[in-house]
Amino acid sequence: MMKILIHFLIYVVLSIALGIPETTAQLAIQSSAQFRMQSNAVVSFDGLVLTPSSSTTLSNVNITKSSVPISLPQPGQQSIARVYNFSNTIAFTGLIGILYQQNELNGLTENILTIATRNGSDAVFSKAANGIVNTSDNYVRATYASSVNLWQVTAMANDGTLPVQLASFEVFPEGSTALLRWTTAMESNSSHFEILHSLNAKKWSTVDKVPSKRESTTFQEYHFIHHDPVKDLNYYQLRMVDLSGESELGPVKSVLLTEIPETRIYPNPVSDVLTIQDANWNQVKEVILLNHQGTPVYRSNGNPKSTIDVSHFTPGSYSLRLVNANGSDAVYKVILGK
Repeated sequence: MMKILIHFLIYVVLSIALGIPETTAQLAIQSSAQFRMQSNAVVSFDGLVLTPSSSTTLSNVNITKSSVPISLPQPGQQSIARVYNFSNTIAFTGLIGILYQQNELNGLTENILTIATRNGSDAVFSKAANGIVNTSDNYVRATYASSVNLWQVTAMANDGTLPVQLASFEVFPEGSTALLRWTTAMESNSSHFEILHSLNAKKWSTVDKVPSKRESTTFQEYHFIHHDPVKDLNYYQLRMVDLSGESELGPVKSVLLTEIPETRIYPNPVSDVLTIQDANWNQVKEVILLNHQGTPVYRSNGNPKSTIDVSHFTPGSYSLRLVNANGSDAVYKVILGK
């Protein structure tokens, strides 16, 4: 299977170089096979150029090229007539490039093209802010320093209407929490900031959202406290989203946290699921949640679990009691809110 894939890629590259008329091209990697892209190795498929910054393995995915341009109702969501479709979303970090033809521009201005990606049929395209166009070679590229999920890849016009000009972004340790501070120089049609967190700068999760000022031509300062980091390196990134759903990713920052306590109760305040993290969890024999009157509203009855669904409890102040097998206990204050 690997030899077939390599031969097929060589055929595609030669076809482009020799100007062989295009057919319906498809790169198919079965679930029983793996196609490994080595770090900094250039892989080209029918005009799509991928250069991963770290070794990436593809499996159970088909990549096809469509000549039908994207035209979504949101402003600025029209593409060139060259769209690459992935049957399954893949995570990718590194350079993405597209070789296009002049007759595929679909009325877009060539010198302001940039790479655009989206991670599903319900999502809008995110445009790379660092897109570079070589009009002589009909080639547009962008480098993604952090992981991006690829379901569709194409090129769109970077019309300069991205929501925010980020002036600074820093992360600091603050006890057992991480303090994020950022400043914007300009905001236009801005909606909110998404706080992204990662343990390896590759796989990201959204921690929370912070509303923006929407419209501003002066410096605006923001901050956010992440109460649930891990003991070690934590990576953070901002996704700046405008009112139409377009977004831009900011730089990646890291912070080393060493003062994480052995027992952590989070999130706190909590509205749905409370998580208990204890370095000596195997010694905990009972978990009890008491309301402000001292009446138990939840107890594990000898079968302690590290999560508690608190969504049906009345909002207010509670006490969480952890009883250990040796008879000792610890009590933590918990705030329940909607």
